Amino acid sequence: MIRFVISLIFTLLTSMAVYCQDEDSDKFHNDISINATTLLGNLFSLNTNDTGVPYLISYRRHNGNVGVRLSMAGNFSKTVDFFNDASDSYLNLRVGFEKIKPVGSKFTVSYGVDAMFNYLLEQSLLFTTNDIFVQKDLVREIGLGPSVRLHYNINPRVSFHTESSLYAFFGVSETTYDSSFIEDEFLDTYRISFAIPQALFITIAF
Repeated sequence: MIRFVISLIFTLLTSMAVYCQDEDSDKFHNDISINATTLLGNLFSLNTNDTGVPYLISYRRHNGNVGVRLSMAGNFSKTVDFFNDASDSYLNLRVGFEKIKPVGSKFTVSYGVDAMFNYLLEQSLLFTTNDIFVQKDLVREIGLGPSVRLHYNINPRVSFHTESSLYAFFGVSETTYDSSFIEDEFLDTYRISFAIPQALFITIAF
């Protein structure tokens, strides 16, 4: 079912690229971008986790040469077997301000600053010979950093773009157990994330 929905979305987007040729781009101030790399990866069961861009969908509101962008991705999954009952969920949010600069008739460059929030929860019900206990791993992060995007405009409504970013993340990692025999762990975390242009987005303006 998921692959059918992904195929349908991708077909609709590519169809719009064919039939929307003669419109004026000045009347469009909103656009939605879909991470085509992730869509195709899910469709063909490819590993796309190393692109450095986890966001599946983005919405942008722009007026002239400035814009505000909101991006997100999320998931929930559950696995059950004889020794383990596990679930994991995550949410990635990003909001950013960007400047937009046309480069020739077909290309546009946008650059700006983004702020991020990441949430990851993994929970496992573990079975041992002597005990049954729950382990929870929780990670919460905030981040900030610059990004730049290169857009190729197929027509006034449809474009492709890729992006590069350099983000700094700070957060807290918690591992807790409902067992009195295992000590909980709490750690402050920080990391630098550099994404090169690997993910491809298809954008529809409206």
